[in-house]
Amino acid sequence: MTRAGIDTIDLLKMDIEGAEIGLIQTASDEIFSKITQITVEFHDFVPGGGVSAHQVAQINKRLQDLGFYVIKFSRSLNTDVLFINRKLSGISTAEYWYIKYINKYFHGISRLLRSSLNLIQDAGNEQ
Repeated sequence: MTRAGIDTIDLLKMDIEGAEIGLIQTASDEIFSKITQITVEFHDFVPGGGVSAHQVAQINKRLQDLGFYVIKFSRSLNTDVLFINRKLSGISTAEYWYIKYINKYFHGISRLLRSSLNLIQDAGNEQ
């Protein structure tokens, strides 16, 4: 950031094939204070991939302690996690709850309903 003359990063996308934990563990608090959003694909889905649920929980706690909201979009694993810096983003607690719960589950329920309706239509067409 210093070499490039960058003061803040709006969005840092991390898909670095299992190296996310090491990068986040070694980056300074000062660096994180200059990042508005971080999207991470943790590789806890790879058997023996070296990323444990405990490590991901530690990362989540660290970033929460640094003032980030944590939004997990994937169902069971941590393949799609968004961290939003409360100070830099200007996102209110109400907006956070909307993103984390209402929006996420509304779209999930909508997808399930559409799938169910398609199955019903397909079954009706077969008769």
